[in-house]
Amino acid sequence: MNNKKYTFETSKTVLFWTIIPNIFLFIFWKFDETFSFAPTLTIFFNSIILPIALIISVKNINEKYNKNWWYLNYVIFTLSVLLSIFFNLFNWILSVEKENGFYGRNNIDKGTWMIINLELMIGFGILCIGLIYDIIKSVPKSNINLENEK
Repeated sequence: MNNKKYTFETSKTVLFWTIIPNIFLFIFWKFDETFSFAPTLTIFFNSIILPIALIISVKNINEKYNKNWWYLNYVIFTLSVLLSIFFNLFNWILSVEKENGFYGRNNIDKGTWMIINLELMIGFGILCIGLIYDIIKSVPKSNINLENEK
């Protein structure tokens, strides 16, 4: 029963951090006429805020339930970051099509793909640092002490 609660709370937290901010970002994209604020906020959210928020919130859930399913959590984090980035690509497409018809959907330029790759690289880099930290932290201290004594 404790595993089900842990899984439910982790899933709820990941969905909260992925869906709710993207709804607000959609509103920014929809009503930002100058295209100056929404793209910057989107890049900052997807590449920095989302991965850090996921790691910190699930770390607190891990402490609450005394579990550390890092191998499952980081797969979910990766999918969450991918989902968020492509939600915001969809927001960009809708905002471009608002002015130019169907131009955005059919003509995604190299600069847009470069920004998506930048978001992926920074977001996955932060997740990898968190994963490495979790792996190092999960090594029992007794093993480290035995190696130092040899």
